[in-house]
Amino acid sequence: MGFGDALNAASQMLAGGENTPGSSATGKAKFTKGVIIDPLDETVGGSTAPNLPQVQDRPALTEFIHFGYVHPSKSSRFSHASYKDNEEIQGLTKDSKPRGVQFRSALEREIILLSGFIQATQSVLDERDKDKGALGGALDTVGSLTGASGGGSGGSKSSDLQPYLAKITTAAGKINVTPVEYKNIHSAGLDLHQARADYQAFLDKLKDEKPQAGAGGLMGNAMGAVSSGMASVGGTVGDIIATAQGIAFKPQEIKMKFFSRVALQQEPQVEKACYQMTLAALANEEQISPFLPVWFLPTPAAAEETAAPEKEEKTYSGPLGEIERKADEAKAAAEKAKKKVDDKVKDFKDFFASPDTPKPVPGAPFLDMAFATAEPAGKKLVPMELGALACTSFREALGMNSLPSFVESIIKTIMAINLDLLHGGFQSCLARDPGSPILGDDLYKGARERIYQKLINLAYEKVSFLNSAKNYNTPKMQGVSLSPGGLMDKGTEKIKELVDQKIGQFLDIPLKFAMGNLADQLELARQQGLTNKCHTMECYLGRLPWIEATLFFNLFFPFWDAIMDILTDVMGSVLSGPLGAIRKAADKAKSLVDTGRDALAKASAIKDAVDKGYDLQRDGSPGSVKDRFSDAADTKASKISGPKIDPGTFIFPLEGRLADCEGKKIEKPELDEAKKEFKWEKAEEPVAPPKPAAA
Repeated sequence: MGFGDALNAASQMLAGGENTPGSSATGKAKFTKGVIIDPLDETVGGSTAPNLPQVQDRPALTEFIHFGYVHPSKSSRFSHASYKDNEEIQGLTKDSKPRGVQFRSALEREIILLSGFIQATQSVLDERDKDKGALGGALDTVGSLTGASGGGSGGSKSSDLQPYLAKITTAAGKINVTPVEYKNIHSAGLDLHQARADYQAFLDKLKDEKPQAGAGGLMGNAMGAVSSGMASVGGTVGDIIATAQGIAFKPQEIKMKFFSRVALQQEPQVEKACYQMTLAALANEEQISPFLPVWFLPTPAAAEETAAPEKEEKTYSGPLGEIERKADEAKAAAEKAKKKVDDKVKDFKDFFASPDTPKPVPGAPFLDMAFATAEPAGKKLVPMELGALACTSFREALGMNSLPSFVESIIKTIMAINLDLLHGGFQSCLARDPGSPILGDDLYKGARERIYQKLINLAYEKVSFLNSAKNYNTPKMQGVSLSPGGLMDKGTEKIKELVDQKIGQFLDIPLKFAMGNLADQLELARQQGLTNKCHTMECYLGRLPWIEATLFFNLFFPFWDAIMDILTDVMGSVLSGPLGAIRKAADKAKSLVDTGRDALAKASAIKDAVDKGYDLQRDGSPGSVKDRFSDAADTKASKISGPKIDPGTFIFPLEGRLADCEGKKIEKPELDEAKKEFKWEKAEEPVAPPKPAAA
């Protein structure tokens, strides 16, 4: 069996395996003592811990549980008149502390975030199942030839997460009422933290999950047939070819490892940021309301429109009148043409540009905190920057002890580009008018200007690196001797031209679809938030780890395909054989998931539309962004104009949410019932921040 034939067989064999049902996990919910929100005795300092069981006087001491932190408050602050939690309330003083609506709003933000995390994980699991199921069907077709049995994905499944979502839905139902009762606020805080503990236990299991049954073994058996051919390619080139095999056949295994590690490491950091945002809002004596969308600047009132003054019609007379009229018409035509060009430029806004706001946005420092990574408390997961984490995920999924430095540097560079784009995109969501739709064309233009040249430079750097003599140890392959001098049959300028051409060919369409995919997720979050009167950053942040993983692979795979294609041209016919065979086999085993590389298949059908700048990621139909969304930028925050997005996995956890909230007075029987589940005495002391090193 030849090298290419063996790889083709491998592509048909990499499917499914045994059905090993996944199962839900149960975690231990640990509680931590938080700051005292409202001391029972106003003269007591905020650091004094109350002895909750012995409190009998009125007003009584209560607990507020948020992200697992237990905060003492007092019953007299909970009750209040009805307020709309998504609007500015006039007349509130700095002493106004309507805790009923504030606590409910905080828990609703927590519900949105946690539900987003879990549904994102379901989405990744569903992608893997679709991929494995498709390959399983292909395997059945060739089973008689290979001796292998058909598919089934095995392992953890998205349905395993349904019990956690059910617990969140129950908690949401308890507090999506008015008036809201204290006992339900307390109970919801407990339920949410248990759901969080269960979900994190599930992620732990998912991170350590072995590759799907059959996939690794079948790949090993199939690749054994070509080992003799591969053995003759040594050094860096041989390592890269070996890595290319794994990347071609295991995209979903890599993505699953990467996502689970990112989620375990970053989700607690996002929760920390959202929790600190709540504390800042509760302590803010200047901007008391709105109570729910605490991340944003208050939406300014709409300015009244004034009618433009009527222009006097100019008259033309005398011998020069006709000449003057034609000159004015020509001038008007030129101004109209210029305005048309200006309008077209304005249609495509740089979505990733730093937003210009009249004053600092309240949530800005907390968004920066969400993008940081830190070691989860009580976990053995070593914290690392996300580029290194991505490399670790590749190694684990591919079963390799190390990656070639050539590959590692590509992964880390694209991860850095990915984070830069997403941080800028989320900053834009934080500062922009929530009434303005988020359009893929705006993201595409901004992303292309930011990353296109960076990717061209990265590709040229890698191709040049492989054309240095020190990186080769290739004595003979298929009877052909390779020498450093024979590897470079193209001049430097030709290489530059080739890189520029291939990066454009492989990346332009996938980048447009990647940005359309990102825009759809951000737009869906915006629409769901506004529709349910709770537009808040948690709508976006609940998708963050999943978006990071998705966008990374939507950029990485097309770039990797371009690099492999360039290398087949630059490195001569000998090495183009194995690289070409890998790509041919990978096409047969290609994932059905709509990654960036899948967009290449659509390129010819939509090329004309791309050239015309049509809004392709929506439905491919003609109609420019300006024609379809001409009024979008002028909509107010209460509007949700924009393309209709299929929610897919992301079902909003607070459908039909009530914005009105009255805090019901806490009666003794209700408080006594809640006290049975008070957690302060059993809660852990907060971890002290590290002391600065001695000078």
